[in-house]
Amino acid sequence: MILKYKVQNDMKKAYIEQMLMWLVIFMAFVWTFIFIIDYGSILRIKDNLDDISEYASYSQAKGLSQDKIITGINKLSRGIEPVISSNYNCVDSTTVENHQVTFNIISSNTFKGNILHKDGITIQSSKTKFNPMEKFNTTCTLNVKLK
Repeated sequence: MILKYKVQNDMKKAYIEQMLMWLVIFMAFVWTFIFIIDYGSILRIKDNLDDISEYASYSQAKGLSQDKIITGINKLSRGIEPVISSNYNCVDSTTVENHQVTFNIISSNTFKGNILHKDGITIQSSKTKFNPMEKFNTTCTLNVKLK
């Protein structure tokens, strides 16, 4: 009789341990899934900003007007504000002679769609291209809003 009672108590403990183990495994799976989805979204936006930055630096080096560059940026933009209408700022250096155009894109608000970073993160991109038209360094900056 004592042996039967002891086995039943041990079985209850075993069931509880099994349930806790499966709960921990399930929570780890869910956390990993959320982690992959969040960072996948961040990488998608970062890749899009890199594409826009590369296009804009190449177009600026070719000497296209700001209106044409903004139109091209709007065709490339996915995941940022619907229409980028504001002009970007370009600063020409008169001291650095390296034939380069550097185009920086900075997200003006933080990416709030991320569960792991509750305060949000700022996503930035910068690309540099050779500028055969001008010998001085040109640095352009564009601020964008993320959806």
